[in-house]
Amino acid sequence: MNLQTAYGNFFKSPKTGFPKFKSKKSNRRSYTTNCVNGNISIDSGYIKLPKVGTVKLKQHRNIPVDYKLKSVTVSQTPSGKYYASVLFEYENQVQLIEPHSFLGLDFSMHELYKDSNGNWLYHYEENPNAIANCVIALNMASRMNTDPLLVMQNLYLIEGRPAWTSQFITGTINSSGRFSALRFDLEDLGEKTVSYTEYVWENNKKTPVEKHITIQDMSCVAWAIERETNERVESTKITLEMAIKEGWFQKNGSKWQTMPQQMLSYRAASFFGRLYAPELLMGLRSAEEEQERSIIDVTPDEYQEQATSATNTSAATLKRDILQSKSLDHLNTLESKITALENTNERDELFKLFNAQKTKLSSQQESSEQNTAPVQKPLS
Repeated sequence: MNLQTAYGNFFKSPKTGFPKFKSKKSNRRSYTTNCVNGNISIDSGYIKLPKVGTVKLKQHRNIPVDYKLKSVTVSQTPSGKYYASVLFEYENQVQLIEPHSFLGLDFSMHELYKDSNGNWLYHYEENPNAIANCVIALNMASRMNTDPLLVMQNLYLIEGRPAWTSQFITGTINSSGRFSALRFDLEDLGEKTVSYTEYVWENNKKTPVEKHITIQDMSCVAWAIERETNERVESTKITLEMAIKEGWFQKNGSKWQTMPQQMLSYRAASFFGRLYAPELLMGLRSAEEEQERSIIDVTPDEYQEQATSATNTSAATLKRDILQSKSLDHLNTLESKITALENTNERDELFKLFNAQKTKLSSQQESSEQNTAPVQKPLS
């Protein structure tokens, strides 16, 4: 249609010009031909093409003698100009370097690196529970008839107790086919003052203390339609007042204080699953619930000792402090804490790390002193 219109305009008024090639997808016409038995060559400002013959060209750059011509692509633009793109093959000479010494580096998530001379940056710590955790995950996957990797990605082991992520619980209920998609009814209950009991250490004993907190209370109910009976089923109502009295809200780093609506929804979904579909969750709680469960202290009062910073400093905390030390003065303050450790293996490993960090900081300090040393000029 466009071609007919163009020719019609040309015959009516030759001043419009002869129709030129145009394309909606590409503004070029081209073809490619390979070099076989020397049928393509470039010499003295001319290019030899198969079936076309010798054509004069404007050569943009000189071609080295050792380059081997492989193919040429000839293209035409809508303006009627022709271009030839020539492909050459050449051997790239790699300069060889004679090595003087060798060093092998073994990278890992635990160590960062360890070289072939035995030097390391972070000491390797083997996970003693790795095999046991994998056995639990494989057993759960077999019982649920699901992918083991899916279980490993969503199963947490907290103090030896397996627990699911809240997202996995919601996804499992939604994909079970027994219920409609899980929905949540959130309600603002207004401002409320809640009383709760907190235990503190006094005279080497845990003493209950009554405390009060004012909050903007909210509630959440998870619900869905059961497909078999077409009835609406609901979870237990979860409120912020319940979270405070159960001890979930006050814990250090608690998400209940920063994202209460999300935590209400997670907890309501977990309660819904254990109430209406416990076989889907294998009777397990959510990871957040396991982390927030209160641990009962069964140690007799006469054997409980008040915690002190010197005796309760763990090896993991000391290791972190050693690696984060920025000065020799701060590093030397940790030596006495390392000596106070009762575990001989932990104490020996920390002293190795301590000495390595001390050597590193000493070399950095010497280098800094050399760079900042004043330059002495001869007297004139």
